[in-house]
Amino acid sequence: MNKPKVGLLPLYVKLYDDYLQWMRPKIEAFHKTITAKLEEVLEEYSRNGGTHHSAMVYGVSAEAIKPLARQFGWNFVTL
Repeated sequence: MNKPKVGLLPLYVKLYDDYLQWMRPKIEAFHKTITAKLEEVLEEYSRNGGTHHSAMVYGVSAEAIKPLARQFGWNFVTL
């Protein structure tokens, strides 16, 4: 007997599979694209010295943080 899956992702997958089958190839293509981009960004992040102690944020302009990095002598890289 299969163990039931719990959570929103399995629910969304089931909804798409049951009611929106025509969208499945588009969703899989999007997932493949976004995963490839994420791998590239994380690889570049690591090459530039990023660690799990470093921070990445959304919603803040890189140009707004650049002067702060310069003031503290931090390496500033835009990926």
